[in-house]
Amino acid sequence: MRALSCSIGPVNRRLAFTRAALAGCVLVVLGAGAGSMTACETAETKTQDPRPVLAALTTNVVVPAWKTLDEEAEGLKNALAEVSRAPSDASVEKARQAFISTRGAWKRTEAFRVGPPEIDTWKSSIDFWPASADAIAKATANPRASTKEGVASLGANAKGFMAIEYLLFDSANANASVLPSLTTAADAQARRGYLAALGEVLRSDAAKFYELWNPAGKNLARELAEGSGFFVSAKVATDQLVRQACFTSIAIESTRLGKPLGRQNGGTPVPAAEESPRSDGSIRDLDSALAGLSAIYRGVGEKDDLGLDDLVRAKNPTVDEHVVRDLDATRASIAKIPPPLRLALTRDPGKVQAAFDASKKLKNTLATELVSALGTTLTFSDSDGD
Repeated sequence: MRALSCSIGPVNRRLAFTRAALAGCVLVVLGAGAGSMTACETAETKTQDPRPVLAALTTNVVVPAWKTLDEEAEGLKNALAEVSRAPSDASVEKARQAFISTRGAWKRTEAFRVGPPEIDTWKSSIDFWPASADAIAKATANPRASTKEGVASLGANAKGFMAIEYLLFDSANANASVLPSLTTAADAQARRGYLAALGEVLRSDAAKFYELWNPAGKNLARELAEGSGFFVSAKVATDQLVRQACFTSIAIESTRLGKPLGRQNGGTPVPAAEESPRSDGSIRDLDSALAGLSAIYRGVGEKDDLGLDDLVRAKNPTVDEHVVRDLDATRASIAKIPPPLRLALTRDPGKVQAAFDASKKLKNTLATELVSALGTTLTFSDSDGD
């Protein structure tokens, strides 16, 4: 049950407000003497202060998500090291599953990837798209690419998730080429060393995010919860979360569905433009990103707690209904696309188009109704996802 609390008058009692109470009235309490009447802020005033929501989202959604990524990245690093030491069908499959799990954890953070400018470099190192086959081939031939330091110095198009995907998967050919490339190919040893080093660097980059947010580390969590430091104020912190949610919906609609559908080239599908082609993970990626967006909006993480929806509901319940409706409809439409996306684009384009249409409606709802309800400003280029 979501709750807000507040202090009442000189006796400093605490009241818990359930969701129903958030739409309630002003509670008046008589103090010790005449004239010491105190009003406890509720729906009209308290819920306009986003700090309780920010605090709940920080501890319930944001920090746990970065911790999960940190743990998953450690598992992926170890699985890739095992492939490097002893490549086999079993070790490669274990690494693939670790990749899928870690990538899901990463995509679920997208809707709240806010913070200082250096995180842009970390993001590119982890997940630059698309990877470059030529850059990966050059890296494989470079002895330094078998070391963590060597991979860290590579361009973003030759490291991170997409480079790992390139070496671990070949779904269009049932992954038949992968194990030979790691065992009997002329450059097999170099590929294995490169793969292990890729895991070490991704692990290191994921750790930077957790260190940034970890209360025992740099503790950006406190600044988000309080609306202080980097975030300046609670309003600025809320606006950053709202904008990032909008940017996530724009990327889903325009880049991850619109481009493969051919929305930018006259309507001819472009399977090569999907986000995770070699692992056939594009539909998983879409759902994971939407799961993170839903978590930050609804406040559902380790438990069901306060979210942006509580702020919106206090301002305009109809907007909240529209956001929830469009979030659920988009996830449902994406779930109906028969995987993999590269084949659905030509075999079942109607379902891909339906998912695109739903995502466009979600994007528009967030970029117009949500930002209006919470007083957030988006520039034209921010909200133009077509």
